[in-house]
Amino acid sequence: MPTIRADAIDVLYIEELELPLIEITHIDPPPRTLTLTGKEYVFESSVPVKGFSAILPKVAREIMAQGKELLIGRWGMRYYVYVEVPAS
Repeated sequence: MPTIRADAIDVLYIEELELPLIEITHIDPPPRTLTLTGKEYVFESSVPVKGFSAILPKVAREIMAQGKELLIGRWGMRYYVYVEVPAS
């Protein structure tokens, strides 16, 4: 499971949302799980970069409405949505 450094996080601004964004193009293929600052994230879905503004806000709001954190990874021409795994 790849570990992402906290200083590698950027922000994806879309509508009124500020979503944490990381580049994962150096990991091939895109990982199923990621670790960031001790938290584990698991792949949820992906959307194309072209036209993402029509889909991603709805996906992000649904995840956040469930009280979960999300992380967006950019790999090639897709955004990969990762959702925090609750601590056990």
